[in-house]
Amino acid sequence: MNYNSYKAEDFAVDESFISYYHQSSQEHVAFWESWIVEHPEKVNEIKQAFKLIELLTWHGSEIKFQRNLEKLKTHIGFEDTSLSQVQLTQSIEKKLNWTVSWFSMTGVAATIIILLGIGFGIYRYQHTREINNTISVQAVDIAPGGNKATLTLADGRKINLNEAVNGTLAEQAGIKITKTEDGMLVYSVNKQDVNNAQLTVEHNIIQTPKGGQYQVNLSDGTKVWLNAASSIRYPNLFKGKERKVEITGEAYFEVAKNAKMPFKVLVNNQSEVVVLGTHFNINGYLDEETVRTTLIEGSVRVSSLSPTIKSHQTTILKPGQQSQINKVSGDINVAPADIEEAVAWKNGDFIFKKQPLTQILKAISRWYSVEIEYETNQLSQQTFSGVISRSKNLSAVLEILESTDQISFKIEGNKIKVKNK
Repeated sequence: MNYNSYKAEDFAVDESFISYYHQSSQEHVAFWESWIVEHPEKVNEIKQAFKLIELLTWHGSEIKFQRNLEKLKTHIGFEDTSLSQVQLTQSIEKKLNWTVSWFSMTGVAATIIILLGIGFGIYRYQHTREINNTISVQAVDIAPGGNKATLTLADGRKINLNEAVNGTLAEQAGIKITKTEDGMLVYSVNKQDVNNAQLTVEHNIIQTPKGGQYQVNLSDGTKVWLNAASSIRYPNLFKGKERKVEITGEAYFEVAKNAKMPFKVLVNNQSEVVVLGTHFNINGYLDEETVRTTLIEGSVRVSSLSPTIKSHQTTILKPGQQSQINKVSGDINVAPADIEEAVAWKNGDFIFKKQPLTQILKAISRWYSVEIEYETNQLSQQTFSGVISRSKNLSAVLEILESTDQISFKIEGNKIKVKNK
């Protein structure tokens, strides 16, 4: 067989090459390792072929692999054929321990074959394979964010939660504040003391930095997940006719049901969400044009509150809906929600669907705690859709975006420089 004329798509559907990729035949492994060393000019095609095979792999299912393989074979003319309708997504999550899929919305298949740009040396089982020393790992890289937050108690004391030991951190008028082994903060109160008039209500604040996230279980049983660069101010004990908290940034709530005591969330003094018991996500970052509330379960009432707004509006959301409050006008727009995209951060992923690059880089900036510097005033207007694990290093994410051949990035310290190619 003459492989000299092979392109990436040809390698990707060749049975012996697939066997080499999966390490299922020592004979094929030996042959291809020797062949690649003798043909360094084919490294780029080999690199792209690995990524194509990754696209074709579905949790180890041979049936689905073969089905997608046939789809690929029918689209060998990459330069002229759109693959926008071919569903080639998800890698072997159990074996690879990472999941990345990316699709350029331009419909140009030639940009798709290099969309899993994690680096040629990173593939199956996350081993690094060097072929004739042609593969290099980027020297400058930034690790993903993690569980990082600061707890500020009512008396002004600050506790660095990522450095604090597990166990009881503080007690406030009978309420115990505990850090659990799996990295969350839990408020617990003796049920017999809940209605004790002598219990003092004190307000605490949890704040996550850029590159941080955290979960807190409030004293009423409500669970809150904070995204990066976010905060929540809340009482150690809920008393009275309502339960009220204040947030900045982004948070996901699973509110404990209590019909007699509605739960209220105040967002940057610009909007208010009132619930009885429900699951919802609020995105209220200051650098966003709108405050978005996405309802997963239950019912919520959303209101615009900004003092600069002449006419305050109110609407009630149903499950599967998202409200967007314009911060300038106060107008509320309600539309069907993409729940998967809205709560992806909580589930450990970035999910973008037809998003402009500037919007994507905002999310990347918060999670990796980096600044974005644009070296062009006319950035590519291309939109992107895809799924990337938030557990990946920054270079892996940027390489995927670069593979569209529209933009390039350079990491300098904690700054990302962006320019058109």
